[in-house]
Amino acid sequence: MFKADPKKTGIPLVEKIPAKEVYFSHSMLSDLSKNKATTRTHPLSILSEDSLKSKNLFINYLNPSPFGYVNNELIELKNGFKIKNEDIELVLRIKKKPFMHNGNGIFNIKGKKVY
Repeated sequence: MFKADPKKTGIPLVEKIPAKEVYFSHSMLSDLSKNKATTRTHPLSILSEDSLKSKNLFINYLNPSPFGYVNNELIELKNGFKIKNEDIELVLRIKKKPFMHNGNGIFNIKGKKVY
């Protein structure tokens, strides 16, 4: 999940969106047994109203297309993470505490917070 200024995306359709910021998503799923990777880039992701508002990672979003949409999720659970998109739905259980930059996973890059 990435946040961008629509006027700086270089994507004509997105540049016309009258908003200060837009989100887009990118995912890659690798099948090592078949030596194959599936990648997806969505130039416009619509976040739910409650996304990015909790202490823990919580992003619920849609990637609209002419064929419909899939509800996508990136959620930090009590004992793991849930990742859901068009290709997969995973619930990852933590066996040991994850290493988080500065203890919270948030980086400060040029004065902006990035998780």
